[in-house]
Amino acid sequence: MDELSSKEKYELEREEKRREKEKSQRTCQTGRFAKQAVMAIVILGAIGFGGWLLGRSGDSNDPTAICVQHARLAMHIHPRLEIRVNGEAQEIPADIGVSPACMRPIHTHDASGTLHLEFPTVRDVALGEFFRVWEKPFRREQMTVKMFVNGVLNEEFENYIMKDGDRIEILYEELQDQPL
Repeated sequence: MDELSSKEKYELEREEKRREKEKSQRTCQTGRFAKQAVMAIVILGAIGFGGWLLGRSGDSNDPTAICVQHARLAMHIHPRLEIRVNGEAQEIPADIGVSPACMRPIHTHDASGTLHLEFPTVRDVALGEFFRVWEKPFRREQMTVKMFVNGVLNEEFENYIMKDGDRIEILYEELQDQPL
């Protein structure tokens, strides 16, 4: 009495196949979504890691090679540097250590000679580190060099640890007895 007709059996089988197909599609969509989510996480992680590397930008052993912003700094001091060669003042250019992509922790903003030392941690900063950022040698060959810090003769030269408000004067004089 409760036997199904062949037409009803066909419809039930068809309905069952339709449900299995929908279930399979949902599983595929879920799997596809999971794959997409994993890929998005991997891509965002790679972008974040790349940004972190760019933020470090440089030799990890060279603290002057990182990029800084004016926020969240533990150290922000301003010594002033003057250089004279044979009595003639030399310009300390604006934007030493500054590029569109990065502001180094030792930099200038203008040509006044004011050095900006801005680090995420408090540390000793030697004068020679500024010259390395400037990509100029602290020359002593074929010249006599005198350095004054706050008016007092100082012979630490590139090893001098700069302090806030220091006035550093470097005087170069050509040696007169050098053969041409």
